[in-house]
Amino acid sequence: MKKIIYILLIILTILGLWYFVIKSHDYQVSFESKNPKGIIYEHIAQWNGGKPFSHHVLKNIEKTPFHSITQDYTFSKDSTMRIDWELKKKNDSITKVKGYFTSMNSSLNQRFKILFGKANFASQSIDFSKKLKMYIERQNERFKLSKIDTANFEYRKYIYRTVSTTIDNKAKKMLMENGMIMNYMFQNELSLDGYPFLELTSWDKTTDSIQFNFCYPIKKRHISTNNSIVYSEKDSFKSLRIIYNGNFRTSHLAWYAYDDYFEKNNEKKKLLPIEVFLNDPQQGGDELTWRTEIYLPISNN
Repeated sequence: MKKIIYILLIILTILGLWYFVIKSHDYQVSFESKNPKGIIYEHIAQWNGGKPFSHHVLKNIEKTPFHSITQDYTFSKDSTMRIDWELKKKNDSITKVKGYFTSMNSSLNQRFKILFGKANFASQSIDFSKKLKMYIERQNERFKLSKIDTANFEYRKYIYRTVSTTIDNKAKKMLMENGMIMNYMFQNELSLDGYPFLELTSWDKTTDSIQFNFCYPIKKRHISTNNSIVYSEKDSFKSLRIIYNGNFRTSHLAWYAYDDYFEKNNEKKKLLPIEVFLNDPQQGGDELTWRTEIYLPISNN
């Protein structure tokens, strides 16, 4: 009998040490989403806990693009919780989201309360996660992504300007460049031959800074008369393709589907796609009918 009691005491001591000392978080919540990891990662990074963005309650502390993000959530004057989000693919269509919540003010006290079912911290963590999931679902209503297929990107003659910006400002920059390029085409009697497209040339996933060539296909070869506007040609190539329906401001969400695709197939690829815009946003209309074709060369290493 004494031996059994002794063994039980050792087990309880080990469990107690793990729960109160070794365990890195106070509470864990998980949910699933039908999104590529990168899309969920971006939604988490941009969310503000359901509060107006004029009143910042969420602060991003550390990020590993498309895999994890650590945030501090201040929900009252003297109460802050730290949340470590972890994103993993469950299967081809489902991403598992895990949130590890820790009280920054009274962690040990919260663990005692959680152990005896008397902690508001647990319900706050669950409520926070539910609101985030609802936010992600609302964002999903604003766009549609096709499955990845293969298609040829056809030969093009085009002029372009090189742009450096961030992902958030991509559409704004294109709008600014549009007037300059169209004016140049008018002055040089150049006719548009197809749809404008964006050729991504660099992408820093940590800072979301990008560089791209904003391109307008033209009907004839051209010698540029402006140092900032370049003429080029692109041969036809076989590529992977995703169809994106939604505002061009968020067409980059399709890039994240490629990231999941290559991770699943244990391939390392440069994610430098080409976006072809098949609608004029100035014409308005239902954004879910706007179409962007996102190409990624199959030979891209």
